[in-house]
Amino acid sequence: MWLIANSTEHVLLVRDILAAAHPVEVVTDPDLALARLSPGVAPPLLLVQARLPDLPPAAICRGARAHCDRAALPILVLLPPGAEAERHEAALDAFRAGANDVVSAACDPAELLARVASLLDVSRAHAALLAEHARASAPPSEEVQEARFRTMADTAPAMLWVTESDGRCSFLSRGWYEFTGQCEETGLGFGWTDAVHPDDRGASTRAFLEANEQRRPFAIDYRLCSREGIYRWAIDAGRPRLGPSGEFLGYIGSVIDIHDRKQAEAELRETNLRLSEAVDAAEAGTWRIDVGSGVDSRDRGFNRILGLPAEDTASTVADFFGRMHPDDVSTALAAWRQALGRCGVYDIEHRIIRSDGAVRWIRNRGQVIAGLEGAPLTATGVVTDTTERKQRDLERELLLESERAARAEAERASRTKDELVATVSHELRTPLNAILGWAQLLRRPTRQPEQIDKGLEVIERNARMQAQLVSDLLDVSRIVTGKLHVEVGPLDLDAVVRAALEDLRAPAVAKGVALRAQIETLDAPVQGDSNRLQQVVVNLVSNAIKFTPRGGLVDITLERSGAWVVLTVRDSGQGIAPEVLPHIFDRFRQADSTIARRHGGLGLGLSIVKHLVERHGGRIHASSPGLGDGAIFVVELPCEASAPLSSSPMSGRPRARHTPPRTTLDGVRVLVVDDEPDALELTRRVLEEQRATVSTALSGPEALRALRANTPHVLVSDIGMPGMDGYTFIREVRASGDIALRDLPAVAMTAFARPEDRRRALDAGFHAHMAKPIEPAELVAIVSTLAPDDDLPPNSA
Repeated sequence: MWLIANSTEHVLLVRDILAAAHPVEVVTDPDLALARLSPGVAPPLLLVQARLPDLPPAAICRGARAHCDRAALPILVLLPPGAEAERHEAALDAFRAGANDVVSAACDPAELLARVASLLDVSRAHAALLAEHARASAPPSEEVQEARFRTMADTAPAMLWVTESDGRCSFLSRGWYEFTGQCEETGLGFGWTDAVHPDDRGASTRAFLEANEQRRPFAIDYRLCSREGIYRWAIDAGRPRLGPSGEFLGYIGSVIDIHDRKQAEAELRETNLRLSEAVDAAEAGTWRIDVGSGVDSRDRGFNRILGLPAEDTASTVADFFGRMHPDDVSTALAAWRQALGRCGVYDIEHRIIRSDGAVRWIRNRGQVIAGLEGAPLTATGVVTDTTERKQRDLERELLLESERAARAEAERASRTKDELVATVSHELRTPLNAILGWAQLLRRPTRQPEQIDKGLEVIERNARMQAQLVSDLLDVSRIVTGKLHVEVGPLDLDAVVRAALEDLRAPAVAKGVALRAQIETLDAPVQGDSNRLQQVVVNLVSNAIKFTPRGGLVDITLERSGAWVVLTVRDSGQGIAPEVLPHIFDRFRQADSTIARRHGGLGLGLSIVKHLVERHGGRIHASSPGLGDGAIFVVELPCEASAPLSSSPMSGRPRARHTPPRTTLDGVRVLVVDDEPDALELTRRVLEEQRATVSTALSGPEALRALRANTPHVLVSDIGMPGMDGYTFIREVRASGDIALRDLPAVAMTAFARPEDRRRALDAGFHAHMAKPIEPAELVAIVSTLAPDDDLPPNSA
């Protein structure tokens, strides 16, 4: 037999099924097959694929019928898998064009073999009749032909039948009677319909009668009752019988048991339905690829993942790879080629770009199926959207990483806190030890005069160390909370630097370190806070002195560089290790934090300096050639080329003067208010040493009584007092009906040292604010400045 087809998967499967029982020749060129046909040259059976690119099957059937009639050349058309309506229309076209029978290319192999065998049997019977006719000079009698036909029909595997032109059945083969249990009396005519299931009887009878009226081939499925009373599915196919002159004689056909195939189809449909439901429930999709053509068939689930219409199920492999993320294409292609080469599993996770532009992760797993020759034939697989899982994995990893970082940071912070507590304790106890120790030594009756000066010097130095420590801690607290106050105004930076260096010369000389300064007189002001910038200079230079050994040198330069003023502090000290340099401005970080360190401190100074410089719009960086080669700190501050210079070299420092400062306080009456007797006594002694007349009060009410009795020239009051605090006290003073008290100069002297404390004191009615511990010279200067000239004796020279 000839198989006119191209090499698609289904056709190759048909070829392989038939080749096991019949010789099959595949002809891919329909024109060539038709050219070979002639009445004397024809195959016993012609199989035609329904979908051929060059010539439709109807044209092939008509071309074949031009050479051979239906009896001489049976034609079986292979219908493609598809919808029932599409298959029905294709079958009608085939029958009209001269096909003997049609069958699905994806049918059960047993059905295919049965249909082919049935057609071959009819063809052989017809050929035998023709051969017998050819051998005999005279045609055989009808009885002989009938006997021969009955013999062949009874030995055929299918149930054969013949009808007359009016539709009545005139012959049923032995196979029909054996299957149904009918006999000639009950089966012939239209009795055969009694064996059809009642639910199918009407439709099948109408289908047969319509075909009989239209003289066309037909094929119908119905349930047929066996002699055991069991209904089984069968397919009934027939074709018109024509006489020598082409007149319509009736039909000849066959009935084949296809119950097993029907059951298999039902089970397959059920399985596919369950699989489809499972795939839908899993929000997955399936695909199938014809390796030879590259056609990619997708289900609606896969289209949903790709963002495509549900009906857009046919595409190509190239199109799918075109929808992949560009970064994943090469990896996916390599995996696909490897699966094709081995006819194995294709399993990969990659990204796709949906039709709406969204990027999604999918898991794509499939299996390549080989043909009979071992070459890849098809591939089928399942895809699932793994974007949410990927996101959860990423979030979990980020959370774990964050948790690890947080744990490490917490452990580091805990270590830093422990080190800080130990360091603060050490830094507080060290000066306290000196203060308490020398205070006890000075109380001994055996002390020497020179020990008094030495002890007082030690006590003062260590007290200043403690004051600086507290000041640094408060500054850091303000920095962390964002409350560090900076009063910005135009200032003469070179004067600020000179003033800071003047304060540091004595400590440098005491240690044996030389200070060398090159301070350029600037032609443009810097916007800033003179107190804070002096703090920057003092910190950098005092650090350089601290870390420079005796005989060393500290170089300080101030110069203009374009739109910047550059302050450089260079020392010849111990230098900074490379691993320490990146952290030199971190809080509580020191080059040597061991218990055996040579230099004290909390490691706060440089972090405060960095913050102050940045608050002024500047920048700072540190460098060091290495250990033992000194260090260099460079501060850059923006300057204003067009702004006028301040008339005062320290204009940024707040200073309120009512009168020029005095050299003594001779004749100045001062009332000092403080609930701490020791602090009260200290203030009184400082002022009396400058010949001021000092009266004291331990509380606000006591001070109010003293003011009503005798009005002083200047009032100095603490803030944090029990009962009536300093703010309430000064408001009471200002609310007095006495004009002298309303205008009385007043100084707030308190341990509340924050900028907001200063503003609150001034707003409450004080003229000046001093932070404890006090500087005696500063206290005297402020009192001298605030004291009026009225009723005072002239200043002494």
